[in-house]
Amino acid sequence: MMVLPRCVLSRLVVPGSLLALAACAAPDQPRPFVVFFEKDSADLTPEAQDVIARAAASAHDVAHSKIAVAGLADGSTPHDATLADQRATAVMRALGAQGVPAGELVKQADAPPTGTTGVAAHKVVITLLP
Repeated sequence: MMVLPRCVLSRLVVPGSLLALAACAAPDQPRPFVVFFEKDSADLTPEAQDVIARAAASAHDVAHSKIAVAGLADGSTPHDATLADQRATAVMRALGAQGVPAGELVKQADAPPTGTTGVAAHKVVITLLP
């Protein structure tokens, strides 16, 4: 029986394991893009514009059926619902300006997960649906 040195084994086992894990990953899983907003604002920041540009580039490169645009705010008042809608609309306009057809976009009203408040809830999630 031949025994390989540990350094040779690690060079074989680690890459092989990573390759096996990559093969198990579901390629059809949508990748979300998260656009954050300032408190009580639907204005796009430069960072938000960068995220939207990456999402638009993916939309042009990756096959998808629709693009879900879910606006969120950190409360349950009518003002928060309006703000979430305004955020989603701002992102949809920016995606359109990046060449994403309006017919591919689906606006979703959504509430953040329970207990999510502050900046973590001031966002829009863009998801390319398979």
